[in-house]
Amino acid sequence: MKNFLGFLVIVVLIVFGVGLYLNWFNFSSSSSDSSMNIGVQVDKDKIKTDVKKGEQKFQETTKDLQDKIHKDAK
Repeated sequence: MKNFLGFLVIVVLIVFGVGLYLNWFNFSSSSSDSSMNIGVQVDKDKIKTDVKKGEQKFQETTKDLQDKIHKDAK
């Protein structure tokens, strides 16, 4: 159970780090004399677009590798 929890924490940290790098999340803050508001905005459309780009790149790379393997096998 400890290993699974550790794995889950690592996956969440990686997704969060990638999300920050790709600007999936925007943070904002505002404050007054007695309070401070912190906001998090998630750009779902950007996430969907980036995931589709990643899938396409993965498929292209897989196809290129398959073509190369078939070409080398001949």
